[in-house]
Amino acid sequence: MFTIFDFFELVALVVGAILGMRYGISWFGIVGGIVGFFAGALAALAIGRLPLVIALLFMRRSLTKTSNETLRERLQTQYYISHILLAHLMERGEDVTTEIPLFLDWMRS
Repeated sequence: MFTIFDFFELVALVVGAILGMRYGISWFGIVGGIVGFFAGALAALAIGRLPLVIALLFMRRSLTKTSNETLRERLQTQYYISHILLAHLMERGEDVTTEIPLFLDWMRS
């Protein structure tokens, strides 16, 4: 699945590689262009992942503040993040054996 976060990462990678190559060539010639290409791509890849990291941090913060009952309710309606909700409940030491059949049915469908 290709998400908006993958798009950000891909665009940053391409732009970083091109800019790194251009500046590397202008300052140090062909060798600088090659080094700049990889350095720019690597730096841009890290920058391109920032939106995903920030979104995951906000989601984790939101789940940490949520009660166990609310997480179980969200598990019934928000099936697309059920694996994250189950993991968060297990992290809190909750028994999730009652939710496993529902989760397995979703996986089979």
